[in-house]
Amino acid sequence: CSYPHHDTLRLRFKNYLREARKTLGMPVECNAAVMLKMLDASYEHLTPADVGEFEELLHLGDDYEFISRVKSNYLASDNVTELAGVCGYSSTITFRRRFQRVFGCSASSWLRQRRIERIGELLRTTHYTLQEIAYMCGFSAQSHFTDFCKRNMGSNPTSIRQESRI
Repeated sequence: CSYPHHDTLRLRFKNYLREARKTLGMPVECNAAVMLKMLDASYEHLTPADVGEFEELLHLGDDYEFISRVKSNYLASDNVTELAGVCGYSSTITFRRRFQRVFGCSASSWLRQRRIERIGELLRTTHYTLQEIAYMCGFSAQSHFTDFCKRNMGSNPTSIRQESRI
């Protein structure tokens, strides 16, 4: 061991990462940033095996590419099947399982939440018509858009827009 406190440092990092994921519910999007900061601070003291263990603890590697693909393509996808396809998955079941593991929630609930956020942003910050916003958010008809808003946002789009401008 070239560094006298190597095992202690390694153990502290592993425990810190486990605790962060467990107690803080550290979102997977933070993993890469945390990992890079930790590795940067102690790179000369870690072996390649240690780096591999940390990546495994954080589920990095391919997961970062998966996250990037999902975030780049979700706006063009109306549902989980379409998102799976544009992310290169022929099996929706495999995609859903990986999504659940990486993001910690179902793909459909994540898509619904992103859609809610986008609708809210467009209603608050733009002057697009409701029909334009409905189309931009993947609804085939304004009535479906209105129903979605009532069910998921508690009010119709006109009221949401008016409340945000008060």
